[in-house]
Amino acid sequence: MLKHMTHTLVTGGNGFLGRAIVEQLLARGDTVRVIGRNEYPELAALGVTCFVCDLSTTAPPSAALRGVEVIHHTAAKAGVWGKGDDFYQNNVTATQRLMRAQSAPRCQNSFLLPRPRW
Repeated sequence: MLKHMTHTLVTGGNGFLGRAIVEQLLARGDTVRVIGRNEYPELAALGVTCFVCDLSTTAPPSAALRGVEVIHHTAAKAGVWGKGDDFYQNNVTATQRLMRAQSAPRCQNSFLLPRPRW
């Protein structure tokens, strides 16, 4: 029996949690895309399609969302030190941008990780 490959997007895919999710998805044979603030040649070498985008300031590229069935949103500003506005932009605004963009291509599933209160 053939297994269905899931087309998945991981935001923050080179971070601590995001990278672990990417590796697990690749191990089970999924097609993986990553949105991150930088280019990640080590992920690209594994077969991941990478998109450079800072979700705190820019909507995700439509090409990153096209055909995606599942989104794992792990991009965030973590920690307890820093300006409140930086946390808000990187956690709340970025999530809002992703959710607005995600509703257009009719992604089937989204997985949003809870954010710590600051």
